[in-house]
Amino acid sequence: IGCADSVVRDAVRDIAATMLSTSTLQLPERDVRKRLLEFHPAAEESKCLYRALLSEGILDEIPGTDNLGPANLVRFTFERVWDYFLSIHLMPVGGAPSVVLKACLDDWRWRRQHPGLIQILAIRLPEEGHGEIVDIAEPGEHNGWDLGRAFLDSIPWRTVKTWSNRTEELFMRIFAHSSWTQALEHLLPVSANTEHPRNAEWLHAYLEPMPLERRDCEWTIWLNEQFRWESVDGPVARVIRLAETCDVGLLGRKQLLLLATTLAWMLTTTAVARRNRISFALARLVRNDTALTAELVQ
Repeated sequence: IGCADSVVRDAVRDIAATMLSTSTLQLPERDVRKRLLEFHPAAEESKCLYRALLSEGILDEIPGTDNLGPANLVRFTFERVWDYFLSIHLMPVGGAPSVVLKACLDDWRWRRQHPGLIQILAIRLPEEGHGEIVDIAEPGEHNGWDLGRAFLDSIPWRTVKTWSNRTEELFMRIFAHSSWTQALEHLLPVSANTEHPRNAEWLHAYLEPMPLERRDCEWTIWLNEQFRWESVDGPVARVIRLAETCDVGLLGRKQLLLLATTLAWMLTTTAVARRNRISFALARLVRNDTALTAELVQ
């Protein structure tokens, strides 16, 4: 439609900012059209920015009514898109956390209304060098569990660069008050991620020197419980399914080794049927690569 990418981004940010100021996820179609025309005037419907954003799946129309009768409401198709552009409005890329953002994070009622936005900020803040979200908000009566939850949810998105000493301190503090097995629910799905600081290399370094009786308590029993209450979206099932269905030729050598290492540790389960399935999945990864097999054994 002849609209520059930068203009499209500015327009979408404007829609997100309007939603934020009105505390709603939906806006009347006529208001959205009017705002978008300010960024990209177009005489033809087929050339307008509103129609383009609908066709690209960025915006979505929802049938509704107003005082004059039937009227469409408009929202972002994916809530994550909305959350991201709201976060850009509150903290532009390259900018420091503003007074407005800090005030929002201090308000537990505001946080309760924007859980997805809190999760996005928990990822963006350390990525852009501004520390952890739990350190931005002022300590208070209602400050704690939800920010801690957002911190935990950001763990799978971390890399070596965004895992600081403060991240490690918070990570260990949280699980010191719960249990190490809860950490596995967040860490196991990223065990094959070569850029994650808590991938299978860390898992191996943690489990390998552990006395057998302690390892049974902290690892094997947890595995057995996962198989007992098996879910298709559970952390163990996701790793096994990845090994069973991935295109091995598209995975790098390091990634294959990490995935194979995770599966090898899963073979400590005493659930025989599941152990057979894991064995076949592991064999699928290494069957055509004797060097990789040797490295795994070592």
